[in-house]
Amino acid sequence: MKSWNLFPGPGRGELDGPSALYADRLEFLGAVADVVPEAVEELRRAVSSAEDVAGIMAWAERRHLTESWTIHVAISSVEAWAEKASWPTRFLWTHKVTAENVQEVLDQVARPIPDLPDCLPPFDPYRETAAEFKARVRVHMEGIEAAVAARGAARRHRLNRKGGEHPHRFFVWLAECQVGGLSFNACAALHRLGRYNAEKHEWSGSRWVRDGVRTAAELIGLELRQALRA
Repeated sequence: MKSWNLFPGPGRGELDGPSALYADRLEFLGAVADVVPEAVEELRRAVSSAEDVAGIMAWAERRHLTESWTIHVAISSVEAWAEKASWPTRFLWTHKVTAENVQEVLDQVARPIPDLPDCLPPFDPYRETAAEFKARVRVHMEGIEAAVAARGAARRHRLNRKGGEHPHRFFVWLAECQVGGLSFNACAALHRLGRYNAEKHEWSGSRWVRDGVRTAAELIGLELRQALRA
């Protein structure tokens, strides 16, 4: 049986470089499961097999999680739930990180992404099988890693805040806005950030949310949905 790693919340410590990127991705996916649990529940309810690539892609598009690595996480989670029904409804990873295999795992999944070599074409059931599509996803991820290595971009973008660490709340805001569909202003209102301007119907904290969401998205290599890029 495979070992599955449950995506945790905060706790990356003093990690940097690829290790930090991996931890940041874990933290974001943990935030999604915590604050937008319906997104994970929807995946588990709607897709019963990892062979249902069309279903996985449809879910990814609805939830704006269409990066190669997020698709891989979705496939891994569906495989885990199918293998063991008692696994919790949270994102699951096909690798269990230990002191012995940590570098191997990081080499596979934790490369920073300065820019994609090409966009990954969507799954077309009339042109390829589910297995062929999953093979394309793996090849695409390998291409990204090669591009990163060629550019010497093994580094991590981060916002220097208290103690050099970005707050966990950035990932919470990103989960709420990217996956949960909130606007920056709606997210600020939810958390009562700043002051409310009755004339503009706007919370001043929406600027904090905007900056935090965009910073967190850059940290983990996640393209924001159109409304959050404007």
